[in-house]
Amino acid sequence: MLHLPTRGKQKISRHPLFFAHFSYYAPSIHRISFIKYHPGKKSSTATSAITIYLPALLPAGARHRLQDDATQGKLGEAPQLLNSGEFKRGTLGESKESYRIETFGRVVAITRQVLINDDLYAFTRIPAMYGNSIAQLESDVVWDIVTSNPAMGDGTALFHATHKNLAGTGAALGVDSVGLARAAMRKQTGLDKKTVLNIRPAFLIVPAALELKAEQLVAQNLVPAQSGNVVPQSIRTLSPIAEPRLDAASETAWYLAASPNQIDTIEYAYLEGQQGAYIETRNGFDVDGVEIKCRLDFGAKAIDWRGLYKNPGA
Repeated sequence: MLHLPTRGKQKISRHPLFFAHFSYYAPSIHRISFIKYHPGKKSSTATSAITIYLPALLPAGARHRLQDDATQGKLGEAPQLLNSGEFKRGTLGESKESYRIETFGRVVAITRQVLINDDLYAFTRIPAMYGNSIAQLESDVVWDIVTSNPAMGDGTALFHATHKNLAGTGAALGVDSVGLARAAMRKQTGLDKKTVLNIRPAFLIVPAALELKAEQLVAQNLVPAQSGNVVPQSIRTLSPIAEPRLDAASETAWYLAASPNQIDTIEYAYLEGQQGAYIETRNGFDVDGVEIKCRLDFGAKAIDWRGLYKNPGA
C-alpha cells in the first residue's frame, strides 16, 4: 500500500546530532543512534531518525514545507532584588535558521527470468543494499554542511572570523592549537553578545589523513618522557572522529564540536510519518517481474555556529 503524507501542514521530525552518528553507521535497516531528542521550536514540528544500499539514490526533485528553527537566547542576567524591590521585566532573544527537506528515490526493476536464475540470492539483499545507500546519502548531506561552509541566517558563513569559530592562522593539530580552539569556544557569547556560554568541545573531527595524529593526541595510555609533552586529561577526553569526506576539501583542516546536550550544532530531519527509508514493491502485469522503489525525505542544517570550531591546519 502506498502511504502519502497528510495534506495541509506537513510536519517535520527533527533531531540534533552527535557527529559520531554520521561517521560510524551500521549498514542495515536500522542503525545504532547516539541522538538525544531535543524539541526545538514549538511551532508546527517535532523531529527523529533511521536508515536503510544500492546505486546512489537520486533527488526526486520534490520539496516539502520550509522548516524554521529558532535558536533560543538567554534570558539575560537576573539583577539583584533589593529590599522591597520589584522584579524587572526581561526579554528572550532568538535567531532563526531555515531549511527544507528533499525527497530522494530510485526504482529497481527485476524480471521474472532474472529472479529464476538468481542462484546467489542477490536480489533478496536489495533492502539491505538500499539501507547502505541511504546511510551514505545521509552522511553525505550532513558532512557537506561542514565542508561547503554555507551561509547562516545572518548571511555570514558557518565558519567565519565574525562568528569567532575560525582560526585566523592555520596550525597543525597539537596540544597548543587545540587549547586555543577550546578557549575560543569557551569564550563564545549568546545572542545578547554578553552572556559567556562556556562551551566545552566534545568531539575532535579530522580527515582520514589526520586520524593517526588525532588518536595519538587523545590516547589515554601514552606517558611522554618529558613533562612538557604531556597532553592534559581534559583534551584526552575529546572523542576523535575521522571522516574521509573531509579529505577532499582539506587534508589538514580539523574541527572541534560541542555535544548537542550543551548547544545546538547541526540538525537533521525527516518528514514526520516517513522517518527513514520507505520501500514498496509492485508486481508487473504486462511484463513478469517486480519493481522495488525506495524513497527518503531528508534534510539537514547547521543551527548554531557557536558549538563548532575550525582550524585550517598547516
